[in-house]
Amino acid sequence: MRTAIVTAILLLVGMGISRAQNQPDPLGRSLQFKLLPLGLIDPYKPAIRASTEWRVSEKKAWELELGASPFERKGYQVRAELKEYHQQLAYYSVGVFYHKYDFVEQPSFLETNPLGPPEPFDVGVVRQQAGVDLRTGFQRRLGFNTFIEVYAGAGAMLQIREHDGPDEYQIGESFFARDVSEGLKVLPKFSLGVKVGFTSALKGKHD
Repeated sequence: MRTAIVTAILLLVGMGISRAQNQPDPLGRSLQFKLLPLGLIDPYKPAIRASTEWRVSEKKAWELELGASPFERKGYQVRAELKEYHQQLAYYSVGVFYHKYDFVEQPSFLETNPLGPPEPFDVGVVRQQAGVDLRTGFQRRLGFNTFIEVYAGAGAMLQIREHDGPDEYQIGESFFARDVSEGLKVLPKFSLGVKVGFTSALKGKHD
């Protein structure tokens, strides 16, 4: 179901891009409301994600993003971002974020049992991540007050992981296998995504 929803949204976006015309960047303050459809098919942190961007001037904007997951991996996401626009609708940004997820996974190999895995069993996991990252992106107008935004970024995050059972184990098979363990870690953070939304102009002069 989620895949069908995302496919439909991306098809609509593609049709919009093919018909889009070059439009000037609106001056003055504005509010943008956005949806992040690819969050629905994220295998590790699925969520229904939306954000609001407040354009306080031609070059500066604040964005707040919220996400919640009612799916098998339950959790939520919060992100605050400061943007600096430099070429029409292109920008650089710095953001801070926090994610918390509760889920169940099945170990494929126990570090404490090198002779082989036991019978399959489930492990309950609570994972929290917080950090900072840098992004660059751009917007493309689709029509009157609607747009698509594409972004990419990198940063670092602190992860706190707690789970039932053994302290360390492995999940996945062969090439995709990886070791997991409890505790605090510093990890890299990479992002690549798409947003679709619309703009609402605000009255008043910009800085």
